Amino acid sequence: ADTCSMACLSSSECKGSCPVCFAAKCQQCQSDSHCQTAFGSAKPYCKRITATNRECRADTCSMACLSSSECKGSCPVCFAAKCQQCQSDSHCQTAFGSAKPYCKRITATNRECRADT
Repeated sequence: ADTCSMACLSSSECKGSCPVCFAAKCQQCQSDSHCQTAFGSAKPYCKRITATNRECRADTCSMACLSSSECKGSCPVCFAAKCQQCQSDSHCQTAFGSAKPYCKRITATNRECRADT
């Protein structure tokens, strides 16, 4: 039986795909290690969905952030308070080389690595 979003006091009350008690409810994770144990490389990152909600995901793209240390996978940069692929061309060149060397502004707060501008 899944206990996702069920109120809890400790992780011993949480089962199934949401084995962690965090912010007083059963969730998939509180840290990356929970995700790596449960899903391996398929969903290795514990993504902050809201202040009190966490889920295991393949990347941290669009996750709210305060610093780049919170951003992992294909979106390693914290820019405009969310994890993104880049803030400058150098991020893209490091991650993708000549395949996608340019950090393109999609919107005022969204950047992606692209092959051209």
